[in-house]
Amino acid sequence: MSRTKYYRIWLNGKSKQRFCDRWANSFLSFYEDTFAGYSDGKHIVPINKNMVMSVDNYEWSDKWHSKGRAFVKIGGIIMSKSEWARHFGITRQGFECRIKKLRTEK
Repeated sequence: MSRTKYYRIWLNGKSKQRFCDRWANSFLSFYEDTFAGYSDGKHIVPINKNMVMSVDNYEWSDKWHSKGRAFVKIGGIIMSKSEWARHFGITRQGFECRIKKLRTEK
């Protein structure tokens, strides 16, 4: 499961300290609490942006723009610009420059 998008969602939330201690300390706890509502193409967002995500403060969203974050779809996979940049091993700014260049080439 460590190579799945679902696992990357957990790593990303954990590394940004966006999750409650229960989720940050245990992928299994995160899985048990959230997997039932997950499907491909969705990302996790807090209901109350001023609190860490927990069993009572999260939802799965399939919107490309949610809570002030921009999402990009590449090859059927939707991730934030920062997640794509990490995936490709570049900075977020570098990723944005490449997206802008691709859009102007059309």
